[in-house]
Amino acid sequence: MGQWVDHIDSLLEASVEQRPLGLILRAEGDVFCSGADLSLVKEVVNTPERGMEMQCMMRATFDSLRQSDIVSVASIQGPAVGGGSEVVTVPDFRVMLDPVPTSESKKGLAVFIQFLHAKLGTSPGWGGATRLCEILRRQDALRLLATSERVSPSEALRIGLVDRVVTSEVDEAAMDLLNPFLAMEHVGSVRAVKRIVGGCDAINRREVERTMFGQRWPP
Repeated sequence: MGQWVDHIDSLLEASVEQRPLGLILRAEGDVFCSGADLSLVKEVVNTPERGMEMQCMMRATFDSLRQSDIVSVASIQGPAVGGGSEVVTVPDFRVMLDPVPTSESKKGLAVFIQFLHAKLGTSPGWGGATRLCEILRRQDALRLLATSERVSPSEALRIGLVDRVVTSEVDEAAMDLLNPFLAMEHVGSVRAVKRIVGGCDAINRREVERTMFGQRWPP
């Protein structure tokens, strides 16, 4: 998670000439993102004050990417849980793997999104709840956030949480979503429109989310 934050911050600090127009957010290995390190939470981020410091840092980075002039896609090839589910809501688009079972693994690789916070006794703090309310219908956002339901690729596509589900080559599908933007002649216009769309956030919901996180931390 720290590497993602550092990389995003460095991209946003770069000049417009050096900053990419498109970004694919992905992880190495079989897990997209499992969120905060629980051992770190217990040993270091173990007070409401420290929790709020972490929350402010993480949300500032993710909000900056969403509101930036970079068009981004999440390439979800494994579980996205807790804070990882919040990361899923950051990019502009999402592609999710729905693996086909093989002879070696009848069940296939488990790929799902789960807002685990309510089950753990806390609440989202990295802006994920606010962004989810912008992506989904109010009813679906409430259900996913308050019941910690595990969302399969097919269900994520049905409710609009992801834009595309593929059985392989997730990064290629993510690139397919970026290509129309990258092919535009007037890159400056694409960047300008991205900033306009990215700036349409619900400030009131964000402040409520911030308050609720402070009240529920630590879990």
